[in-house]
Amino acid sequence: MWKINKKENNKPKEIQETKCTCQACGNVWFYGKTEKRDQDLNAMSNAGKGLMCCSGCTPALLIPDKKIIDLNKCPKCNSKAVKKEAVTHHV
Repeated sequence: MWKINKKENNKPKEIQETKCTCQACGNVWFYGKTEKRDQDLNAMSNAGKGLMCCSGCTPALLIPDKKIIDLNKCPKCNSKAVKKEAVTHHV
């Protein structure tokens, strides 16, 4: 006998983001957990590459650095005067 899967709950999905507002120019941008995690992983990768170079691994010099975006700076004017607040979206 076949079972038909029914939706157990019709609750909207919640997405949590951080809303950043630049106090200098008024620019507003958002980032989520995945962007924060990606930036942390890129920073650790660059640090690991630096440690490999210090230990004498010359091929590590050929590995390109990963791009790191400072989430505490305004992407428009590079000001660090940023106000942050947690925002939840219901999708």
